[in-house]
Amino acid sequence: MLGELAALGAAASWTISALLYRKALREIKPVSANIIRLTCTAVVLLVFLIMLGKFEALMSLPWSVLVLAAISGLIGLGVGDTLYMVSLKSIGVARAVPVTCTYPLFNLL
Repeated sequence: MLGELAALGAAASWTISALLYRKALREIKPVSANIIRLTCTAVVLLVFLIMLGKFEALMSLPWSVLVLAAISGLIGLGVGDTLYMVSLKSIGVARAVPVTCTYPLFNLL
C-alpha cells in the first residue's frame, strides 16, 4: 500500500509542478526557467550531500561515471526539460504532459 501511495503522491507532485511551470512561463522564457530550476536543484542536492557527509563519495567516483552522468544531465535535464517547458508554454499543460509522459515507449527501441 505504501508503494501505491508514493506513486500517487509523485503523480500529484508532477501535476502541481507542471501547473506552476506553466504559470511561471507566462513571464519568463523556458531556457531561463530551466536554468533557474536546475541551479536551485543543484544547490539543494549539494547541501544535502554535504550535510549527510556524502560529498566525498561523489568525488570518489571514476571520471568515466562523472562524464556519463554529466552528458546524461545535459541531454535529459538540459535539452529535455527545456523542450518540456517550451511545450508547456506552447500547447498547455493538458496536452503537453500526456505527450511527454510517453517517453518510456522510446526506451523500448
